[in-house]
Amino acid sequence: MKNTIIILIYVLVSACATTDETSGKSKIYTISNDADQAYIESDWVTAEVNYTRLTMLVPDDDRAYFKLGNIYLKQGKTESAISSYKAAIFRDPDKGKYYNNLAVARIMQAKQALKMAIDKARQSDVYAPEARIMLIRLNNINKRSENK
Repeated sequence: MKNTIIILIYVLVSACATTDETSGKSKIYTISNDADQAYIESDWVTAEVNYTRLTMLVPDDDRAYFKLGNIYLKQGKTESAISSYKAAIFRDPDKGKYYNNLAVARIMQAKQALKMAIDKARQSDVYAPEARIMLIRLNNINKRSENK
């Protein structure tokens, strides 16, 4: 009788643990699907919220960080995009597209800095010609990469 009670307790505890684990996986699956759907629909706010939740629930999920980087880039949040791409690369350094998007984000960052340099240089005109030339070169790089 004692063994039967012990086995029964063991089965109940195991069932509870399995239910919690299954429930947790189900929750992650739902959040992931919601994030992907929002991403497809260009609902950046909802996608950002859900991918951020995924990074908290599954910290090793490189894909969630990558998607977050894309979302930030589309919203013009270049610094956040760079951080997210670096986090994705840290988790999976073998995915070339992570490096590619990091490079694109850094080019955008450089273009933003050059535009600021041009705006500020108008007052003194010391650096304006150099900044304009660099900006033209970066724009040409972007055009070539978009045509491939």
